[in-house]
Amino acid sequence: MNSLRQDPTTRAVAFALLLNSQGFATRESSAAELEIAPERVDAALSALEEDRLIDTDRQPINPRLFNALAECWAQSDPPVSLMNEPPLQNTRLAESLGFGLEVIERSAGWVLTGTHAAAIWGIPIGDVSNTPPRYYLPREDLLRRAERELGVSSSVSGTRAIISVTPVAWITTHRIDAAAGGVDSHWPVVHPLVVALELATNHDEQSHLLLDSWHPPELLVHQPWR
Repeated sequence: MNSLRQDPTTRAVAFALLLNSQGFATRESSAAELEIAPERVDAALSALEEDRLIDTDRQPINPRLFNALAECWAQSDPPVSLMNEPPLQNTRLAESLGFGLEVIERSAGWVLTGTHAAAIWGIPIGDVSNTPPRYYLPREDLLRRAERELGVSSSVSGTRAIISVTPVAWITTHRIDAAAGGVDSHWPVVHPLVVALELATNHDEQSHLLLDSWHPPELLVHQPWR
């Protein structure tokens, strides 16, 4: 499991393997999807096989691979708490901060995650209306710009949003239009696999009960945590 802790490319490949029950189709298609060179995908697969997280056919061994990725999911820099909510109506800031709301699918931008995303995907997380929304951002420079424009909060009560750089670039380029699915959300939402990984990182009984009782959408019907 050292490969997952040490190498972001290996984490990205592991994430891609978990997206469906058969792993991924070909090295080339996965490399293109992840925007990673094919030889780096090969190196990541070899490392995962050596750690016995995938089999000799390079298919995921679950729940071992899922649990191993969850263990190191949140090992990047701590999230940033903002004093102000990201202003959807301010077109200048929306462009400057890279919201990416004009064309959601297959374009990079902010994406809703955390408890708000969990609620959208049907996890009985409870009332999230008083919880600051969390977002993944595509790049570090956008996060620093958001700090300057929206202000950094030093208290829980003063926090209006929480942001962090995405653990895997794919997450912010493959956002899901929640509003198109009839959900009352102005923001695109993360793939349900992200929600599952975030729940699994909590290491508490309630989170694991929520995950085990969840009936995920078709995108994650294979339930890699089982």
